[in-house]
Amino acid sequence: MVLTVVAAVAASIATAPSAAVPVDGTTPVQRWVLDGTVSTVTATAAGVYVAGDFTLIGRPTGAWVGLDAVGRVRSARAPVEGSVTTAVGDGSGGWFVRGSIESVGGFERHGIVHLRANGTFDRA
Repeated sequence: MVLTVVAAVAASIATAPSAAVPVDGTTPVQRWVLDGTVSTVTATAAGVYVAGDFTLIGRPTGAWVGLDAVGRVRSARAPVEGSVTTAVGDGSGGWFVRGSIESVGGFERHGIVHLRANGTFDRA
C-alpha cells in the first residue's frame, strides 16, 4: 500500500509543471529534511502528507544561519555546507566565516569565505 501511494505521489510530482530555478549559489535549494524516517506519504487535494518516526521537518539550514527577532530563519542566503567555527563581521553587515567548509551555495570552497550583508556568497 505504501509503495502504491509513493508511486502515485512521485508520478504526480514528475508530471507537475516545474517552477524550478537554477541553483546559482545565491538561491537556497528547495528540499526538506527530517530528524527521523518517513513510513507513509499520501497526496490529497489539500496537499501532501508524510508520517513516520520524526519530530521535525523543514528546509535544511546549512552551517551558517541568520535568525530574525522571533527565531525564524532568514531567507535569501547561500547555504554553507560543512561546519563553521569562527565568524567575524566585515563592517558592512556581511560576515567572514571560517571552518571545515565544503561548499557555499553549491560552489566548492574551503577555509574562509565572505558572505555579503544580503546573505549571498562573495565568490571573489
